[in-house]
Amino acid sequence: MTEYIKKHYRLILMSVFAALVCFGYQAFNSNIRIDTEELINHPGSTLGWLTIGRFGLVLLKRMLGLGVHRTIKSGVLMLLFFILGGNVLTYGCYYFSGKKDGKSYWIFTLLYMTSNIWSFQFYFSLQQAEVAFAMLLMAVTGFFMCDLCFCEKYKENRSGKDLCKLFLSTVFIVLALGTYQALAVYYIAVCVMFFLLFFWQVNGKREKWGIRIIFLAAHFGISYLIYRGIAGTWFMAAGDYMEGQSNWGSEPAAECVKNVLRVVKNQLLTVGPRNFSFYVIGVLLAFYVIWIAWTRRTEIGRAGFWIFAAGMIFMLITPFFMTIYAGAMLVTRTQFALPVVAAFLAMFGVMILKEQQISNVRPEKQERDRKMCRWLQVMGNVVILLVIAVTGGQVCYNIRMHSADQVRYEQDALLADQITDALKREIPGVDAEGDPMDKKVVFIGYRQPQLNSLNRRTEMYGWSFFEWDYTREHPAGATHRIAGFLEAHNGVHLDDGYSEEMEYKAAALSEDMTVFPAEGSIVEEKDLVVVKLSEITERPAVDWW
Repeated sequence: MTEYIKKHYRLILMSVFAALVCFGYQAFNSNIRIDTEELINHPGSTLGWLTIGRFGLVLLKRMLGLGVHRTIKSGVLMLLFFILGGNVLTYGCYYFSGKKDGKSYWIFTLLYMTSNIWSFQFYFSLQQAEVAFAMLLMAVTGFFMCDLCFCEKYKENRSGKDLCKLFLSTVFIVLALGTYQALAVYYIAVCVMFFLLFFWQVNGKREKWGIRIIFLAAHFGISYLIYRGIAGTWFMAAGDYMEGQSNWGSEPAAECVKNVLRVVKNQLLTVGPRNFSFYVIGVLLAFYVIWIAWTRRTEIGRAGFWIFAAGMIFMLITPFFMTIYAGAMLVTRTQFALPVVAAFLAMFGVMILKEQQISNVRPEKQERDRKMCRWLQVMGNVVILLVIAVTGGQVCYNIRMHSADQVRYEQDALLADQITDALKREIPGVDAEGDPMDKKVVFIGYRQPQLNSLNRRTEMYGWSFFEWDYTREHPAGATHRIAGFLEAHNGVHLDDGYSEEMEYKAAALSEDMTVFPAEGSIVEEKDLVVVKLSEITERPAVDWW
């Protein structure tokens, strides 16, 4: 590791720079985002995480001293763990490639560290540090296990050092899955990446590949069962949360298949920032690499070729494991495999192109060889230019999303101040701390932020607290989020525990009311305070998927 740091310190500096540019503003920004208001309003609470099997998240939050929301501390730790995890993966690429210098490791660092997926995950500042730490644990575990399984003979793996690695790897996987279950696909992608790099480096010359792969998979399976046992025995009722994430069995199979195919289509067409990556170009490079492996089948053997080809195909489908498991179009923050896969395919593709270029340079080279060298050189340069272009696109998307959220927050904060002042002014039952006396508060309608063309509204980004969960059929749907935001931002506690009957009553009352902040937009009834934010209409369509 020391030798690597001395030789490749620029990679580490690049990772730090990329992380700060893409996520520094997000890490240190104190604006209140969706779900964060819950931790602000209920410091020290587990927020229901234990009941959905995230005991690791609760444990890490207490270990890191983040039971109370601390913006700067959480942001610093998130960046630290994220940068460390990215460098563990880059070092793993170096290590399993035979510690060869001159490889295109910078490509992996650049694409991985700037991926838009991390913006969707780290949006939730109440858990960003803990998830980044769990990612670091998975990266370290992938390195330990691939080193143990592929780089040494099994008879040597009985040493105390390797048994310690095996034990720690099990603990790390259980803790990481207990922090965020979707990290399972992250670990799988990391292990497959290290395996493919090592297989290529030794030219397939290793005994008992099948046993080694089975051992690696079995260890993960056992670790997962331990996690499920802990979660199911002490925290969840027979894993209801995980089972509830899957549509298979509850929805028609044809609909589940359609959902999977939609995700694949969106990924291949790079629809929106959630799907923007090097993956599509990487797929083409992957098939090129498989073809090169086929031409070398006499060296690696037919069995070796099929193992390698299966590994490459497996790598290509890892970004879809979560949606295949669920049979649904999942939220982007669960897409942990995509940054690893896209960055690896770019790096590996350039590595193979350069290797082929060198292998075609011979003293007695013919005209055909010279043409092939020129073609490979051009292709390598084109791929590098595409890497730079995709990196720039990812950085721009990250900045645009963060800008949208800042604009959203500023408008939410202004509206919250106006509503708080109006409630205190117009409702006699609201005291200095904003507690309605024996009255429920219901917000009817919604309010969208006014974003400019540079802001990118997608999934959580650019969505106001004042529109979250609103639908025409459920016109008071945003009430809980609005009340939470008012409490977190203004210190005003509102009783939002309205009944279905109250919602119907409030909706009826709103028909004769004006829209806030006009006079008559707040009405007090016997047991109810109604605030009208808009007419009850269909909310304009937005880019969610």
